[in-house]
Amino acid sequence: MIPFQFDKENHTYRVEGQYVWSTSDVISMNGLSNMGSVPQKTLEHASWRGEQLHRAVELFEMGSLDFDSVPEEIMPYLQGYMKFREEYEFQAIPPYEKQIVYQHAGTENLIGATIDLRGGVKGVPCVVDIKSCFQYTGAAKKQLHLRWRLQLQSYVEASEQDGDFLESVGGVLGKCIVHCHKDGTYDLYDFSLADDSYLWDSCIRMAMAKLGNGYKMPEK
Repeated sequence: MIPFQFDKENHTYRVEGQYVWSTSDVISMNGLSNMGSVPQKTLEHASWRGEQLHRAVELFEMGSLDFDSVPEEIMPYLQGYMKFREEYEFQAIPPYEKQIVYQHAGTENLIGATIDLRGGVKGVPCVVDIKSCFQYTGAAKKQLHLRWRLQLQSYVEASEQDGDFLESVGGVLGKCIVHCHKDGTYDLYDFSLADDSYLWDSCIRMAMAKLGNGYKMPEK
Protein backbone atom coordinates (compact mmCIF):
# COMPACT_ATOMS: atom_id res chain seq x y z
CA MET A 1 0.00 0.00 0.00
CA ILE A 2 1.20 3.52 -0.85
CA PRO A 3 1.52 5.86 2.17
CA PHE A 4 -0.43 9.11 1.69
CA GLN A 5 -2.05 12.03 3.47
CA PHE A 6 -5.78 12.67 3.11
CA ASP A 7 -7.41 16.07 3.69
CA LYS A 8 -11.00 15.20 4.57
CA GLU A 9 -12.29 18.78 4.38
CA ASN A 10 -11.03 19.32 0.82
CA HIS A 11 -11.11 15.64 -0.13
CA THR A 12 -7.57 15.69 -1.46
CA TYR A 13 -4.81 13.10 -1.48
CA ARG A 14 -1.07 13.79 -1.26
CA VAL A 15 1.93 11.49 -1.51
CA GLU A 16 5.15 12.95 -0.12
CA GLY A 17 3.49 16.36 -0.26
CA GLN A 18 2.53 16.09 -3.93
CA TYR A 19 -1.07 16.37 -5.07
CA VAL A 20 -2.53 13.10 -6.35
CA TRP A 21 -5.46 12.91 -8.73
CA SER A 22 -8.65 11.66 -7.19
CA THR A 23 -10.95 9.32 -9.08
CA SER A 24 -13.40 12.21 -9.49
CA ASP A 25 -10.62 14.44 -10.92
CA VAL A 26 -10.05 11.96 -13.75
CA ILE A 27 -13.77 11.61 -14.43
CA SER A 28 -14.20 15.40 -14.44
CA MET A 29 -11.28 15.94 -16.86
CA ASN A 30 -13.08 13.60 -19.25
CA GLY A 31 -16.16 15.81 -19.27
CA LEU A 32 -18.46 13.48 -17.35
CA SER A 33 -19.15 15.69 -14.35
CA ASN A 34 -20.62 18.77 -16.01
CA MET A 35 -23.25 20.18 -13.65
CA GLY A 36 -23.18 23.72 -15.02
CA SER A 37 -26.93 23.80 -15.65
CA VAL A 38 -27.78 22.82 -12.05
CA PRO A 39 -28.23 25.69 -9.55
CA GLN A 40 -25.44 25.95 -6.99
CA LYS A 41 -27.83 25.63 -4.05
CA THR A 42 -29.20 22.40 -5.50
CA LEU A 43 -25.68 20.99 -5.87
CA GLU A 44 -24.76 22.00 -2.33
CA HIS A 45 -27.87 20.38 -0.90
CA ALA A 46 -27.27 17.20 -2.88
CA SER A 47 -23.70 17.11 -1.53
CA TRP A 48 -24.99 17.54 2.04
CA ARG A 49 -27.56 14.78 1.52
CA GLY A 50 -24.92 12.40 0.21
CA GLU A 51 -22.57 13.14 3.09
CA GLN A 52 -25.32 12.63 5.65
CA LEU A 53 -26.41 9.33 4.11
CA HIS A 54 -22.86 8.01 3.88
CA ARG A 55 -22.19 8.91 7.49
CA ALA A 56 -25.43 7.26 8.64
CA VAL A 57 -24.60 4.08 6.71
CA GLU A 58 -21.07 4.03 8.12
CA LEU A 59 -22.31 4.41 11.72
CA PHE A 60 -25.03 1.82 11.14
CA GLU A 61 -22.48 -0.73 9.92
CA MET A 62 -20.27 0.10 12.90
CA GLY A 63 -23.22 -0.57 15.21
CA SER A 64 -23.11 2.92 16.70
CA LEU A 65 -25.85 4.79 14.81
CA ASP A 66 -28.25 6.85 16.93
CA PHE A 67 -31.33 6.79 14.71
CA ASP A 68 -32.71 9.88 16.45
CA SER A 69 -29.70 11.83 15.16
CA VAL A 70 -30.46 11.06 11.50
CA PRO A 71 -32.02 14.10 9.78
CA GLU A 72 -35.65 13.52 8.81
CA GLU A 73 -34.87 14.04 5.13
CA ILE A 74 -32.17 11.36 5.22
CA MET A 75 -34.14 8.61 6.94
CA PRO A 76 -35.98 7.35 3.80
CA TYR A 77 -32.66 7.05 1.95
CA LEU A 78 -31.23 5.08 4.87
CA GLN A 79 -34.30 2.85 4.81
CA GLY A 80 -33.61 2.18 1.14
CA TYR A 81 -30.09 1.10 1.99
CA MET A 82 -31.34 -1.16 4.77
CA LYS A 83 -33.80 -2.80 2.36
CA PHE A 84 -30.94 -3.51 -0.04
CA ARG A 85 -28.90 -4.88 2.84
CA GLU A 86 -31.66 -7.33 3.78
CA GLU A 87 -32.79 -8.35 0.31
CA TYR A 88 -29.28 -8.95 -1.03
CA GLU A 89 -27.88 -10.39 2.21
CA PHE A 90 -25.20 -7.73 2.18
CA GLN A 91 -22.45 -8.18 4.75
CA ALA A 92 -20.12 -5.20 4.88
CA ILE A 93 -16.44 -5.75 5.59
CA PRO A 94 -14.66 -3.04 7.61
CA PRO A 95 -13.12 -0.55 7.31
CA TYR A 96 -15.88 1.62 5.83
CA GLU A 97 -15.25 4.81 3.81
CA LYS A 98 -11.81 3.44 2.98
CA GLN A 99 -9.29 5.81 1.39
CA ILE A 100 -6.62 4.26 -0.84
CA VAL A 101 -3.97 5.66 -3.17
CA TYR A 102 -3.05 3.11 -5.82
CA GLN A 103 -0.78 3.01 -8.84
CA HIS A 104 -2.65 2.58 -12.11
CA ALA A 105 -1.03 -0.34 -13.89
CA GLY A 106 -1.25 1.06 -17.41
CA THR A 107 0.25 4.52 -16.82
CA GLU A 108 1.93 4.28 -13.37
CA ASN A 109 -0.10 7.33 -12.29
CA LEU A 110 -1.13 7.52 -8.66
CA ILE A 111 -4.90 7.72 -8.16
CA GLY A 112 -6.82 8.40 -4.95
CA ALA A 113 -10.06 6.57 -4.17
CA THR A 114 -12.55 6.69 -1.30
CA ILE A 115 -14.54 3.45 -1.28
CA ASP A 116 -17.93 3.53 0.44
CA LEU A 117 -18.34 -0.15 1.22
CA ARG A 118 -16.96 -3.55 0.35
CA GLY A 119 -18.52 -6.85 1.25
CA GLY A 120 -20.62 -9.80 0.21
CA VAL A 121 -23.66 -9.26 -2.03
CA LYS A 122 -25.41 -12.62 -1.82
CA GLY A 123 -21.99 -14.06 -1.05
CA VAL A 124 -20.12 -12.39 -3.92
CA PRO A 125 -17.32 -10.00 -2.85
CA CYS A 126 -18.22 -6.57 -4.22
CA VAL A 127 -17.32 -2.93 -4.15
CA VAL A 128 -20.55 -1.11 -3.26
CA ASP A 129 -21.15 2.61 -3.72
CA ILE A 130 -24.17 4.38 -2.20
CA LYS A 131 -25.94 7.11 -4.18
CA SER A 132 -28.77 9.49 -3.29
CA CYS A 133 -28.88 11.68 -6.38
CA PHE A 134 -31.80 12.62 -8.60
CA GLN A 135 -33.33 9.86 -10.75
CA TYR A 136 -32.42 10.70 -14.34
CA THR A 137 -33.95 9.20 -17.48
CA GLY A 138 -32.92 8.75 -21.10
CA ALA A 139 -29.51 9.93 -22.26
CA ALA A 140 -28.78 11.67 -18.94
CA LYS A 141 -29.23 8.35 -17.14
CA LYS A 142 -26.84 6.62 -19.56
CA GLN A 143 -24.21 9.31 -18.95
CA LEU A 144 -24.70 8.94 -15.19
CA HIS A 145 -24.24 5.18 -15.39
CA LEU A 146 -21.08 5.63 -17.45
CA ARG A 147 -19.68 7.88 -14.71
CA TRP A 148 -20.63 5.30 -12.08
CA ARG A 149 -18.93 2.51 -14.03
CA LEU A 150 -15.69 4.47 -14.25
CA GLN A 151 -15.84 5.28 -10.55
CA LEU A 152 -16.37 1.63 -9.66
CA GLN A 153 -13.58 0.50 -11.96
CA SER A 154 -11.18 2.78 -10.13
CA TYR A 155 -12.37 1.39 -6.78
CA VAL A 156 -11.92 -2.18 -7.96
CA GLU A 157 -8.37 -1.44 -9.11
CA ALA A 158 -7.66 0.23 -5.78
CA SER A 159 -9.02 -2.80 -3.93
CA GLU A 160 -6.89 -5.14 -6.03
CA GLN A 161 -3.86 -3.45 -4.44
CA ASP A 162 -5.28 -3.78 -0.91
CA GLY A 163 -3.62 -7.04 0.06
CA ASP A 164 -5.28 -7.40 3.47
CA PHE A 165 -8.74 -7.00 1.97
CA LEU A 166 -8.09 -9.39 -0.93
CA GLU A 167 -6.77 -11.97 1.50
CA SER A 168 -9.96 -11.69 3.55
CA VAL A 169 -12.32 -12.20 0.57
CA GLY A 170 -10.14 -14.47 -1.54
CA GLY A 171 -11.61 -13.63 -4.92
CA VAL A 172 -12.38 -11.27 -7.78
CA LEU A 173 -14.53 -8.28 -6.93
CA GLY A 174 -17.94 -7.43 -8.31
CA LYS A 175 -19.11 -3.81 -8.49
CA CYS A 176 -22.51 -2.40 -7.60
CA ILE A 177 -24.30 0.90 -7.15
CA VAL A 178 -27.10 1.14 -4.59
CA HIS A 179 -29.21 4.14 -5.62
CA CYS A 180 -31.38 5.11 -2.64
CA HIS A 181 -34.49 7.22 -3.13
CA LYS A 182 -36.49 9.66 -1.06
CA ASP A 183 -39.49 7.30 -0.89
CA GLY A 184 -37.54 4.62 1.00
CA THR A 185 -36.89 2.43 -2.05
CA TYR A 186 -33.66 1.68 -3.93
CA ASP A 187 -32.35 0.46 -7.26
CA LEU A 188 -29.39 -1.88 -7.52
CA TYR A 189 -27.15 -1.51 -10.58
CA ASP A 190 -24.76 -4.43 -10.91
CA PHE A 191 -21.90 -3.61 -13.29
CA SER A 192 -19.86 -6.68 -12.40
CA LEU A 193 -19.94 -8.07 -15.94
CA ALA A 194 -18.72 -4.82 -17.53
CA ASP A 195 -14.96 -4.86 -18.12
CA ASP A 196 -14.20 -1.16 -17.91
CA SER A 197 -10.45 -1.50 -17.37
CA TYR A 198 -9.60 -0.25 -20.87
CA LEU A 199 -12.12 2.57 -20.59
CA TRP A 200 -10.63 3.71 -17.28
CA ASP A 201 -7.13 3.45 -18.73
CA SER A 202 -8.25 5.67 -21.63
CA CYS A 203 -9.70 8.25 -19.21
CA ILE A 204 -6.43 8.49 -17.31
CA ARG A 205 -4.47 8.87 -20.55
CA MET A 206 -6.85 11.59 -21.76
CA ALA A 207 -6.42 13.43 -18.45
CA MET A 208 -2.63 13.20 -18.88
CA ALA A 209 -2.91 14.56 -22.43
CA LYS A 210 -5.10 17.48 -21.33
CA LEU A 211 -2.72 18.49 -18.55
CA GLY A 212 0.20 18.19 -20.94
CA ASN A 213 -1.50 20.57 -23.36
CA GLY A 214 -2.43 23.51 -21.21
CA TYR A 215 -5.43 22.31 -19.20
CA LYS A 216 -5.54 23.83 -15.71
CA MET A 217 -7.18 21.93 -12.89
CA PRO A 218 -9.34 23.91 -10.43
CA GLU A 219 -7.48 24.99 -7.32
CA LYS A 220 -7.91 22.62 -4.36
